[in-house]
Amino acid sequence: RTGWQDLDHSLLVLRSLGRYHAMSKVLIGRGLIDQSDKGHYFAGVNSPVMTKLFNGGVHMLSKALINKLGSWPAGWEDIGKRIQKQKDVLCDTLEELYKNDDKKFEVL
Repeated sequence: RTGWQDLDHSLLVLRSLGRYHAMSKVLIGRGLIDQSDKGHYFAGVNSPVMTKLFNGGVHMLSKALINKLGSWPAGWEDIGKRIQKQKDVLCDTLEELYKNDDKKFEVL
């Protein structure tokens, strides 16, 4: 799409998403869905593919900031260096952030 949704379509999307999550909560409560039915958000799984994907993206972003590539203006070099230092712990940090022990908000 080349434009944003209007109010009616936005409300339709939000209602549909709400119904989907409500139904998943009912199915979990009835025991019809268990852990094997649930997937994982791709960024929350620390795998070799994700490590390479995120490390490559962070490396290129920090390189663009440090070297003022593309449309990045001067003044972002320090942030680029700080981002570059976090490259090796990014996937571990994301995996930790996606852990959710609060079953109250558990849906599909």
